[in-house]
Amino acid sequence: MKNKLAFIHFLGLLWPILMNGQLSTLSSSPYSLYGLGVYNYQTPGKANALGYTGIADNSFGSINKLNPASFAGIPLNTFTYDVGLRYEVQNLQQSYESETKNSGNFSGISFAFPVTEKSGMGIILAPYTNVGYEISDIQSNIEGTDEIFLTNVEGHGGLNDLNLNYGYAFSENLRVGLSSSFLFGKITENEYNYFVNNTLYLREDNSYSGFRFGFGIQYDFFKNTSLGAVVNSPVNLKSVQEQEIFQYRGGITGTLLGTETIETSNDDFILPLEIGMGFKTELIKELMISADYRHEFWDQTNQTDDIGDFIDRDFYGLGLEYLPENRMKTKAMEYRLGLKYDSGNMNFNGENVSGYGLSTGVGIPLNLSLGSMINLSYTYGDRGTISNGLVRENYHLLTLNLSLIGNWFTKRRFY
Repeated sequence: MKNKLAFIHFLGLLWPILMNGQLSTLSSSPYSLYGLGVYNYQTPGKANALGYTGIADNSFGSINKLNPASFAGIPLNTFTYDVGLRYEVQNLQQSYESETKNSGNFSGISFAFPVTEKSGMGIILAPYTNVGYEISDIQSNIEGTDEIFLTNVEGHGGLNDLNLNYGYAFSENLRVGLSSSFLFGKITENEYNYFVNNTLYLREDNSYSGFRFGFGIQYDFFKNTSLGAVVNSPVNLKSVQEQEIFQYRGGITGTLLGTETIETSNDDFILPLEIGMGFKTELIKELMISADYRHEFWDQTNQTDDIGDFIDRDFYGLGLEYLPENRMKTKAMEYRLGLKYDSGNMNFNGENVSGYGLSTGVGIPLNLSLGSMINLSYTYGDRGTISNGLVRENYHLLTLNLSLIGNWFTKRRFY
């Protein structure tokens, strides 16, 4: 009964998010202005401290969203929850100006359980993209005159990923998996145009939705050496735009002169084909190393942004993890290091917006018999450049994932 109540509670967490269509803004990056926003790398479990690697990692002890095949490794008669939090401080630099911003919220909730002795399933809800930007005091000329008006623009929202995974083990060494993602969300932009006597306010809501499917495979060559691969299909995200126009005499709190609402269907936004491969092995006793590579075929989507062009993205990740041999008995912590490089999927005036991140973290055991753990990570990263009028971001990112593992369908005996 407790397990049924826990599952109902998990669905209760999902319901308001599905109804509102957004996990809330998780970004303050000016680059979230372009496309669908800044893409989210945060995962359940320990991968945040390992350079976001895990394509070759099974799901024992944590939930791994990077490869659906990993769900075949969920131990029988267990269930796993993961709740994530994140907090980020960003320093933005452009020419001789700088600004510091911060943001934080939930980074995702997950649930996983075995189906049979050889298979398992998982549900993951996490931000897919994050939008949060502000642009102030843009000066423009009123057409046909020498008068100037000011414009302020702000945006928030993003897309969510409701992800269903199934993994099956054909043998002790070979696992395969399928995933289905429902991508949905809303991006809102508010534009304020200040004239001498009037204010023009435009509110634009863009809603997106679509399904994506994926396939994954993992193979263990030796006891502690595995390879993995994933493929995620391209998808056309349906888009509907609702625009409201308000005109005021004086400021935004002045007299409302008129309003208009327009609803239209925009062109689909295309997410490209994605492929990835990963490797994991024991470097020396108690020290594991993992490496991932992912490629996104943005060039094949043949779409552009108003300011930049979409280009193929490459992602490289490297992770080191120290796992004490008797940690389940001694309450010893797990220690992690990671490095990641992202080539970026946008080009502005010949400049690619690439970035890197250095991470470290620990796993603090909570339940010695089952493997429940608190996973903490810190990442220092850099994105963009100050050349060609772009913005350089330095960021400090803290993540906390509470990964709880419990018994499921275990009968208690009383004597």
